[in-house]
Amino acid sequence: MENSKIAFKDNAFDLLRILAAFQVMFGHMVEHLELGSAANGLVEILVRISHIIPGRGVIIFFAISGYLAIPSIENCSLWQYCKKKFARIYPGLWFAFLINTIIIATLYGMPQRLLDNLIYIVTQTTFFQFYTGDWLRGYGASTANGSLWTISVLIQFYIVAYVFYKKCYHWRLGGWIASIIGMQAVSVLISNCGSFMPEILYKLINVSLIPYFYIFMLGMFVYKFRERMLPVIKEKVWLLFACYIIIKVLLMNINMPISLGVNYDIFTASLLSFAVIGIAYRLGTIRFKNEISYGIFIWHMIVVNIAIEIIKINGWGQNISMRCMLGLIGLLVTILASYISTVFVERPFRKIILNKGK
Repeated sequence: MENSKIAFKDNAFDLLRILAAFQVMFGHMVEHLELGSAANGLVEILVRISHIIPGRGVIIFFAISGYLAIPSIENCSLWQYCKKKFARIYPGLWFAFLINTIIIATLYGMPQRLLDNLIYIVTQTTFFQFYTGDWLRGYGASTANGSLWTISVLIQFYIVAYVFYKKCYHWRLGGWIASIIGMQAVSVLISNCGSFMPEILYKLINVSLIPYFYIFMLGMFVYKFRERMLPVIKEKVWLLFACYIIIKVLLMNINMPISLGVNYDIFTASLLSFAVIGIAYRLGTIRFKNEISYGIFIWHMIVVNIAIEIIKINGWGQNISMRCMLGLIGLLVTILASYISTVFVERPFRKIILNKGK
């Protein structure tokens, strides 16, 4: 296969992002609605799969973001780059925040102190979504929207990526590999140092870019050396997936004396990062007019929290069938909310912010 035959835009990232968003949503629904105890038939199969790929959707998002970061930086001025990232993240996020706040106020209530309200607004609308006030710990899954911790990680990456590109993009192969291995080692080190540092510091590091930067770097690495790497990972993608599954299953059945990375072990995370880019080009061009992956990502935990509150109100904690029904309804509501957000909020505001209507 000639390298020139692989065009940059000939990929299926739209499809993979949606699949990743569904994986994250399914994993959270199984966990927070306790659907594992209701596993039978198709649900049982999906639950078993979720044990092999827990949180893998986040890795896919990070790897794709890393791969697409460099062309975005290359083709934009700094101001255009900032506007694109702002338009991508905040219109949908702020709309979801508004609706979520109304829901929380209705089902649970808002805090009496003005300061608590101000902190809630600032943290949820900027890049501190990982913070949850004590007043909210009794609501839903104990956070306003638990999946949004990655927003701060993404924003940190977009900032670092711009500087990194300017300073380090012209490194040779050895420099890139050494840097990636170094950041993998940092993730392993952090994951094993929790008992040696203050709890608050450990938690803050875990929701920072630092332990996950190697995943973004892997995507950037593939783009940097795409002429050599894309043909290889495209052809060997099934081998990458097979190695990923084998290593994941082995690690699930071996008691490791140390942790191999923060939230994700560095070996399967790295294999999956390469594999997802390879499969994107293996599948070829797949585009969706309404790509709702971001909507699914920011809406699903809002819906899960509502389901948890409904279970509490009606005393359905032991009612397995109702939990499954709420999970199915939650899936449909999330898709609908994501579509509405994508079409009627994110797209129009993106046009306004990027001046595409002119």
